[in-house]
Amino acid sequence: MSLCLKRLVRGHAEALSAVVLALGFAGCTEDEPGTRFEGQAELWIATLDDGTERTRYVLASPLGELGLEFATPPEDLIGGERIVVMGERIVGTGEREENDSIRVDSYQVLERARDGVADMQSALTGNRTRTRLKVAVLMYHWGNQDSLTNASMHEKIFTSQASLRQWYRESSYGLVDIEGDVFGWYKVDKPSSGCGQDAAANARSAARAKGVNLDAYDLWLHYFPRSSCGWSGLATVGRPFRPARNSYYNGASGCVTLAQETMHNLGGAHSRSYDCGNSAFSGSGCTEKTYGDPFDPMGHGCWQTSAFSKATQAWFGKCNSVAVTANGSFDLVPIENPSDGIQMLQVRVKDSLCPTRIGSPCYYYVAYRQRLGNVDGNQPETAQIFKGLQFHVGSAVDFEGGSAIKGPTLLDMTPTSSRGFDDPALEMGKTFTDPAGLKVTLVSSSAASARVKLEFPGGGSGAPRCIDGSNPTGGDGGRDAGDGGPAADAGVPGKDGGSRPTDAGDVPQADAGGSPQADAGDVPQADAGAPGTDGSGVSSDAGDAPQAAEGGCSCRVSSTKERPSTLPAILFLALFAFVMVRPSKPR
Repeated sequence: MSLCLKRLVRGHAEALSAVVLALGFAGCTEDEPGTRFEGQAELWIATLDDGTERTRYVLASPLGELGLEFATPPEDLIGGERIVVMGERIVGTGEREENDSIRVDSYQVLERARDGVADMQSALTGNRTRTRLKVAVLMYHWGNQDSLTNASMHEKIFTSQASLRQWYRESSYGLVDIEGDVFGWYKVDKPSSGCGQDAAANARSAARAKGVNLDAYDLWLHYFPRSSCGWSGLATVGRPFRPARNSYYNGASGCVTLAQETMHNLGGAHSRSYDCGNSAFSGSGCTEKTYGDPFDPMGHGCWQTSAFSKATQAWFGKCNSVAVTANGSFDLVPIENPSDGIQMLQVRVKDSLCPTRIGSPCYYYVAYRQRLGNVDGNQPETAQIFKGLQFHVGSAVDFEGGSAIKGPTLLDMTPTSSRGFDDPALEMGKTFTDPAGLKVTLVSSSAASARVKLEFPGGGSGAPRCIDGSNPTGGDGGRDAGDGGPAADAGVPGKDGGSRPTDAGDVPQADAGGSPQADAGDVPQADAGAPGTDGSGVSSDAGDAPQAAEGGCSCRVSSTKERPSTLPAILFLALFAFVMVRPSKPR
């Protein structure tokens, strides 16, 4: 009996049951027609060679891996969740398991994939490693190996100053560390499809035959010489505290591919660009490019990941991010190094301006970058991103690492230049004015910090709020114009103000498949005009006197589809039936 039927029969079982049976359980989505399938949802994302992205949903079930075909792609289904799917199984004719699929009528999440939360009370400085990932790299071929040796791969992943390990340690402020081993080369049978992913199981068997205990490793990185897959990297999507295990590398072993695919394993999403022509940000006519962010490996650059991505990985704590809803000024410190200061500002965007793909609510995420550390420190001194503020637009963030996310979009604060998104920063003395009238000004900057002034239409209301629920301290605390009242709706960080205890141990393992990624997206639109003195939304009228400055792939799934409710009609008929069948009083 479905949940909605149980609610109906409460109190008057016989009469209501008769009516509901006659109606065929109308409106009860738990009892959809079709076959019932149960298993674990997996999300695969691939970076395609044509620069586009392909996302595929899979149900890992006793029947094998079945592709999930949705009429509309689900927005909140998370890899690793246990789900029930109602639908029709479509049996394929090919050799690959993905040729068998389910045409989904409805689905329901049985178990949420959340088994760890971060400690939002802790600032970053002095923190110990929270997540240790043990990585197994499998190198295999079916003809000739390429020029990459076991030793050179080990250096790329674990030991060099430009290694994947160094990237994680710097990007996560030491919260994430990796260790492990490289195995192979192994020679395996040629895959019938011509794609090395299809030989992965044979490679794992070859490793086990040599005594390798793969179950002792959290992540499996499969590397093979370039083959006819149509993508460079493929990964299954997990969560920060529940990573998916598998990623695949089609002859690709650069910094961007290695970081991007393993970040998909941890729930990371692609970082895009948002081109609004001669405007920095507009409500319509903007073009989104999937891998358009050149300052993030989740886009196409070998840099530390963006402040937004750090936040979604639960790498920020205490007051590293501040939600702002009223006029104020704030001192931002660079995102490259661990700090107890403010490293990101979160400001609500007017709903009608949110990019279609992201939807509402959405937020501006403002950060400051400098040439620090081994990763960003190796970038050119002349990089324009070091001269100002970086703006992304993204979805709401669960700073504890438990929510589904959509990749952010990078905004270009110099939209009329000829350099595209290579010079997107808002430079000192400049003001960004969004279509709703919000103004953000870079008042001053140095190697240590940047002074940022925000002005809301009408002044806004509410006190600024840190991730842990406190108010920022130091300077003016961002409260040079607010009313000091409770914070308005600004995407308040954390589920409960960030007071939950941390889950420190090692990261639990989760098996998964692989997934394609890509570069280029659809053109999302919103509705609004583009302000600013030259139509760009960016002007030199800063108010305060400025001072001289120094200095391819994964996703997820959950919950049931919404359908029109027939409950009012059922209740009316049920009441009618109850009146008709109830015993009459003796006269």
